[in-house]
Amino acid sequence: MVLGLKLRSLFGTPDLIFSSDAKRAHHTAELLDLGQVSIGPELYLGSADSLSCFTQSLPQAEHVVIVAHNPGLSELLWRHSPNCSALTPASGFQLAWDVEDWLLTGVEPQSGLRQFSASG
Repeated sequence: MVLGLKLRSLFGTPDLIFSSDAKRAHHTAELLDLGQVSIGPELYLGSADSLSCFTQSLPQAEHVVIVAHNPGLSELLWRHSPNCSALTPASGFQLAWDVEDWLLTGVEPQSGLRQFSASG
């Protein structure tokens, strides 16, 4: 899948991959061909708040991919960067923090943000 190649070229191979338990989201995560996908039922139609709570509870890892749904993902993006575009199919964003523990992503400002899509 084009988006999987794009993710690998931009960020390398992720340490962890999570997907909503929706069939389409899980299928998309598998098509990315980035590694083993773990199911996170709480990602299904998760709000920006629930997605933030999910990420703050992650085990120590440097690079995590989450395949979830709008409007929660776009709302999470806008929380960190209000001027970004809404997410479309086959698009995503990277938030980066210079922290040792994912829990700190709830209180520390991100150190980087990048929006991407399979087409651009």
